[in-house]
Amino acid sequence: MTAALITCGGVAAAVLTGTVATAPPALAATSWTAGVCKVADTTKVTVVIDVQNLNNPLTAPVVRCVSGLTATSTGLAAVQAAGVNPVGTAQYGLAFLCRLLNRPSATESLTVGGKPYTESCGRTPPTAAYWGYWQATNGGAWAYSSYGASTAKVKLGGFEGWSFSLNKSASTNPAPRFTAKRVG
Repeated sequence: MTAALITCGGVAAAVLTGTVATAPPALAATSWTAGVCKVADTTKVTVVIDVQNLNNPLTAPVVRCVSGLTATSTGLAAVQAAGVNPVGTAQYGLAFLCRLLNRPSATESLTVGGKPYTESCGRTPPTAAYWGYWQATNGGAWAYSSYGASTAKVKLGGFEGWSFSLNKSASTNPAPRFTAKRVG
């Protein structure tokens, strides 16, 4: 698109020429319900958040069934739609999550590699204290995602998992403590 300045009777007016830009189509509204999605809900995604390695962890993972996603939706879109309050780092924004369900909180003291650590969400969390991102098909095993959630596409009818990894290595990073299997 180009702009031209035209004068008429001493009054200047800007005129745009070329193709008019349009807004992208609106995304479908998303919503969530508590619990795993049903077998028949093949267009929905189950999101699992497991704080298992944090101090005073919840007794069980938080599980939400998210609707309104599409095959082009990302894992980030799924976790945002699940109502678990994802927080990204100041360094990379939501491209690198540092908190889910407000865990670890800004005042929560962790021990990382034998030293005290508090997650400020300023920079990328250390490799020994971060949220691991996992995916699974219905009835399948959890697979650690080799892509970030901002680029990985959801598996409709499948599972998106987040599990906090504390003082673990790449080979011992824990998958969510939840069987990736839909019900009824």
